[in-house]
Amino acid sequence: MKLSPITKVVLILLIGALIIIPQIALPDAEFSGADDAAGTAITAIDENYVPWFESCTDQLLICCSLRNRTGDAVSAPMRTT
Repeated sequence: MKLSPITKVVLILLIGALIIIPQIALPDAEFSGADDAAGTAITAIDENYVPWFESCTDQLLICCSLRNRTGDAVSAPMRTT
């Protein structure tokens, strides 16, 4: 199915509006995912709970964000139990 250029522009504008309008309408709101809510609920039930799995993307984001000014990778802190 081939979309016309006008349809593409309208779709892009709609997607942009879906991203921007909640940020403007609720500037003080905290937009967090289900993983955050689940982690908080589990910790409230059992303070000693240790996750048995950690997402690979979390480790990738930590690794990418921990770079010093020279561009050398900085090792991520390991979680201890």
